[in-house]
Amino acid sequence: MKNINVKNLNTPQGNKAPNQFIIRLENKVIFKSYESNIVEIDSINKVIKLDKDWKYSSTTTRYLNIFFKEIDFNIRNTDLESQDEILIDGVSYQIIKL
Repeated sequence: MKNINVKNLNTPQGNKAPNQFIIRLENKVIFKSYESNIVEIDSINKVIKLDKDWKYSSTTTRYLNIFFKEIDFNIRNTDLESQDEILIDGVSYQIIKL
């Protein structure tokens, strides 16, 4: 059975954020906001997949940045705007916008 870990992101005040989750699988990390998988990072294939709703609201954007910080990716959502590839800790990741 695959190892799956789900936890709430924290608000800037340190409380659990309702409907904002980090899902960790064996080789993927997913940011889920409500019912949408906003971003999926595949560490094996070096791919970042962005859902069509990745810029849905200022709240989604805020928690996307918190997600990146939580998983130690030194990027912000604005780094993804116009790029097809991004360098993270010396590793090149392809960006796919769905």
